[in-house]
Amino acid sequence: MLVRAAEAATAWAEGQRAAERATVAEQGLEAAKVRQEETETGLRASLVNTEAALQEALAALEPERAALESAQKALEVEQRARLEADQEVLALRGRVMGTEDASARLREQPISELVALLPELGEKVKALERDLEMTKANFSRNAEELAKSREERRALEGDLD
Repeated sequence: MLVRAAEAATAWAEGQRAAERATVAEQGLEAAKVRQEETETGLRASLVNTEAALQEALAALEPERAALESAQKALEVEQRARLEADQEVLALRGRVMGTEDASARLREQPISELVALLPELGEKVKALERDLEMTKANFSRNAEELAKSREERRALEGDLD
């Protein structure tokens, strides 16, 4: 009977220790759950703060993006103005070269034939003068557009700095 009592006491003591271990494990598990919830709450708050900071940074970059887009448009206008001016100059050079060729041919002809060509030559000179005036006007307009474009680019470059 003593053996049984000792066995019963040992079993009871082991049961107590197992219950204590289970209680400690439950308490540890509850503490871990609390720490996990605190960590998750902190991470959620950090995520919200990060998203807000990213939105602010994106909003701060918007004026710079708009300024770059405007600068690109101004540069395109400047390039178009330069191209038009170059085309006008080339066209005028071609006409002048044509006049020089005609002049050389005229020098080889007798005077009576030259006198007969004077009215035609006068008309060609008038046409060239009109073309020259149109080219000057276009060139002036392109120069103004180019100057305006450069001013806009300088202003935008100042904004970007």
